[in-house]
Amino acid sequence: FSGHPRSRPRHVFSLARMAAEFVSKGLPAIVKAVPSGDTLLVMGADSSRGPPPEKLISLTGISSPRLGNRNGTPDQPFAWAAREYLRKLCIGKSITFVIESAGTGPASGAPAGATPREFGSVYLDGVPVQRLLVAEGWAKLKGAAAQDEELAALQIAAERAQVGMHNEAAAASSVRAVQWAGTFDVNALLERHMRKPVQAVIEQVPSGSFLRALLLPNFEQVTLSLSGLQCPPIKRGEDGAEEAAPFAKEARFFVESRLLHRDVQLVLQGIDKHGTLLGTVEHDKGSIAQELLRAGLAKVVDWSSGLCDNAKAMREAERQAKTRRARLWKDYTPPQVAQETVARVVEVFSGDTIVLQDASGAESRYTLSSIRCPRLGKEPEPYAAEAKEALRKMLIGKKVKVLPEYRRSIEPQGGGGAAQERSFATILFDKNDRNAAEALVSEGLATVSRFGQADERSRFYDALLDAEADAIANKRGLHSSEVPKRGAAPTDLSVPAAKERAKSFLSNFTRGGGMRGVVQYVLNGSRLKVHLAKDNALITLSLSGLRCPTCSRRDTGTPGEAYGDEALAFTRGHCLQRDVTVLVEGVNDKTGVFSGTVLLPDKRSLSLLLLEAGLATRFAPAADRSPNATELFEAEAAAKAAGIKIWENYSEEAEEQAAAAAAAAAAT
Repeated sequence: FSGHPRSRPRHVFSLARMAAEFVSKGLPAIVKAVPSGDTLLVMGADSSRGPPPEKLISLTGISSPRLGNRNGTPDQPFAWAAREYLRKLCIGKSITFVIESAGTGPASGAPAGATPREFGSVYLDGVPVQRLLVAEGWAKLKGAAAQDEELAALQIAAERAQVGMHNEAAAASSVRAVQWAGTFDVNALLERHMRKPVQAVIEQVPSGSFLRALLLPNFEQVTLSLSGLQCPPIKRGEDGAEEAAPFAKEARFFVESRLLHRDVQLVLQGIDKHGTLLGTVEHDKGSIAQELLRAGLAKVVDWSSGLCDNAKAMREAERQAKTRRARLWKDYTPPQVAQETVARVVEVFSGDTIVLQDASGAESRYTLSSIRCPRLGKEPEPYAAEAKEALRKMLIGKKVKVLPEYRRSIEPQGGGGAAQERSFATILFDKNDRNAAEALVSEGLATVSRFGQADERSRFYDALLDAEADAIANKRGLHSSEVPKRGAAPTDLSVPAAKERAKSFLSNFTRGGGMRGVVQYVLNGSRLKVHLAKDNALITLSLSGLRCPTCSRRDTGTPGEAYGDEALAFTRGHCLQRDVTVLVEGVNDKTGVFSGTVLLPDKRSLSLLLLEAGLATRFAPAADRSPNATELFEAEAAAKAAGIKIWENYSEEAEEQAAAAAAAAAAT
């Protein structure tokens, strides 16, 4: 406030003069706080450029009973009732004031750090507040004001009616028995009020997310930290000077102007490691936590957001502030990620990492956002294999929605080597857009990652926390006391040293007909490693009567034949990690490699698909012995006729000439 009216002698006091000053000298303001029954803290109405100036005004010519304090001074009779009358009358309302003289210090009961008080008159809707207080019996006249006939008449009427402080019979019962913070068991208080709305008045706002409140009707003074968020801190030195982080004072004013000395309901939700109560403030006009986040004056904190019933809405409010780069987020740069896409899952690398293939055939690796699954390795963590298998059954071969969210540099396990840039995304599958990460967490096969305030996370983070809470409550997976039993290691018949043993398994494999298996690895277009579930055996299987072009060598960089890499990609895309049916037909005595047919989940033959796509040729002697010899021949013939892939330069005449030449050479 600037240019306030000149003060005038206090000994000249009349209601008529007060009204005249209101007309000629009054300045507009809003009542921010009511420290006592005769004192108001007012502020300028324009806060567009930050917290406006304030004035602490003790009303001229009257006095109300003094409130007590934690130093042992009790309330004077009717002090609380007088403060409550003035608070409910004026808090948050537009008033007009006239300063009449300067004071010597802050008023009794004023907030810490309050500006020196001044004396003056305050008008509510044109009526002097002094008049209202005297008429209701919550203040007495003093000094020259006692000579004002109208005010004196109001006081006499209040005394005769025994209203307010003039009701001597109620004097003793009007004194509060305040339980000051630190003088009672806060854990017992929490247990009594846990998650139940408690009526309260906010008495102080040390910082935007740190409040002091008085619980009613038992007058328990509590310190409350708002659950799920944190505002910039304000530190107070021994000399009372404040050291505020950027936007800290703005956050405090944001809360003060909305909650200070307001009636609210507190919902207590926990206690932090320092013994401070955690909770939320419920107000008729909405959630202060969400408004702070939406304004960019606070950030969500994971460690306490799980206590909040509105955590999802809080994160959405924070996301809006980030988008607008509001205040604390003014330098925020959104993560550079790809657009939402649809892709097919072609490999499950671990319980939380997959390989996707887009429409062009390009592959990319993504890790599920904001979760961590147990790690595989030489010594797998408990539930690592179960998590990978659950994700495989959930996603392999399916088209999914990919919602890229952020990137992180991940240090290699065990140290050493360069950090790897990893992409994180939410993966939605099925027609109901189920969240793969949430499904794993709900089964206790993954935990939700905790982040710093500035870290990016899944847009469905709150749903993940809810799923984790449910898994913990029901003791599923990682949250149970049971350690999963590790099954016997599979019999590995795919290594060269096992070729003799592989031959002994042939009769067992051929006797049972089709066997259920999972393709573990694709060596080339027509050779795979398959785990056979019934026998718990790992075999190398070559497709009977089929040959695909050789593919490039990853280890040496040796290039392959034409269409060799495409044949590899084709087979990999159709059957890697899929549940398949294997029909074993024989075994190579020299290598221990089994031969046979692979039927995909839809019962189609992988051999026929390769031939139809022009990515394989028949090896006639073996192909002719196959139960599907006719189908194989027809599939190859169709690809030849169409000139597909390896048959693009095929000439039937040239093939006949070559065959005749070969026969002639053999005859001679």
